[in-house]
Amino acid sequence: FGFAIDRADSSRLVDNVARGNTQAGFSFTRADENVLADNIARGNVDNGFGLCQSSSGNVLKGNQSLRNYRGFYVCLASNDNVFVLNRANRNRVASGFGVERSDGNVFKRNRAFANTGDGFYLLFRPSYNSLTKIVACLNTGVDASDHGSGVGNVWRANRFCTSDI
Repeated sequence: FGFAIDRADSSRLVDNVARGNTQAGFSFTRADENVLADNIARGNVDNGFGLCQSSSGNVLKGNQSLRNYRGFYVCLASNDNVFVLNRANRNRVASGFGVERSDGNVFKRNRAFANTGDGFYLLFRPSYNSLTKIVACLNTGVDASDHGSGVGNVWRANRFCTSDI
């Protein structure tokens, strides 16, 4: 891992680079109310930024995920996180931004370009997530995908080249 935060709350990671790791660039597990700002994850074997297993209330702003397995990944009851002005470009195996089994996350003004897979996706019953003013283009799958298994997800004022929404 570049940075692995497990059961740590209220940490701040600002202006760091995680490059070429055999795991994730930035990985948060059971970690709440952390701030990640202006960090770069590049060329990591796993996710650029991952919040999983009840990592909630975190704020990610101005981060970049470039050429990782997946850009930004939220999973397994990681709720109420905020993503603002992040970029996921050319992540090579999966999506730019993915939410699975997590609720109430907010995505505002994020961008996903030329990722293998979807630009943004919601899967496995995520509910009450909000995606506003996001931009996605040139992703290999679709630019935005809501697999319809959750309730109350809101997509508003977004720009996509292709989409199944």
